[in-house]
Amino acid sequence: MARSVALLLGLTASATAITTSKAAPAVAGAAPKSKLRKLFSSPSDPVLVCPVDRSALTLERSVIGSTARQYRRSASGRSYPVRSGYTDLVATASGALSLDALRAEVADAWASRTQTQLFRSPLTSFLYERGWRQNFNNAGFPGIDKEYAEVEEFFIPNRDGVCVDMSCGSGLMSRRLAKGGNFARVIAMDYSETMLAEARRRAREAGVRIVGDGDNDVDKDKNPGSGTALELCRADVAQLPLATDSVACMHAGAALHSWPRLEKGLEEIGRGLRPG
Repeated sequence: MARSVALLLGLTASATAITTSKAAPAVAGAAPKSKLRKLFSSPSDPVLVCPVDRSALTLERSVIGSTARQYRRSASGRSYPVRSGYTDLVATASGALSLDALRAEVADAWASRTQTQLFRSPLTSFLYERGWRQNFNNAGFPGIDKEYAEVEEFFIPNRDGVCVDMSCGSGLMSRRLAKGGNFARVIAMDYSETMLAEARRRAREAGVRIVGDGDNDVDKDKNPGSGTALELCRADVAQLPLATDSVACMHAGAALHSWPRLEKGLEEIGRGLRPG
């Protein structure tokens, strides 16, 4: 069946994929080592992958003295840092840039300065929900509450799957998707570091659980109304860190105008969505 795509308010498709594996026989003395490894690494993520080669990512931790760090390591050896409240899954975050790569990034930043780069400004992130986004109503947007109601209805067939809010900005829609509690995972992605910081701040204020944010974690068993935990990731829509056919539904409201490589972004979204 052809993929179903709805721009402006969302992009979606659905299916089900289940994989099983036979456990290896227990080996004497292996249990303590296994427990120790679990302290410093987690199983590979079925959704988030390396944006360069799409190999699986595992969450790993390192402790040096009193300093603890987290990062996601790909099967090919690339490491992506877990920063304050979000994982940086942009390709250039995996290590030191070569001179040619640095030139390419500067050229891309200059070429897209009126699109992507504008939204990396702390001032833009600060103003986004303080009047900027509200001006969209003048362009025909119905307002965030009505937008969310329409998105929620549109995504009904994909409940209990993985939902991505692409170009999430300050998390205006992400917070609502997470608080609704209709999805197994809600991942908010944006290229702007300052937007992700603002999204994290506003989510905390709204009482939304944030993955990896110990100060804001909520025990869902004791707080059934706490919704789905929100995951924040820095990502380039033209090189998405998503496994193929791994996402049930994707929202991208008021976002397409900020994508410098629109066609490539749409291609990547189609790849990440499950057929349906």
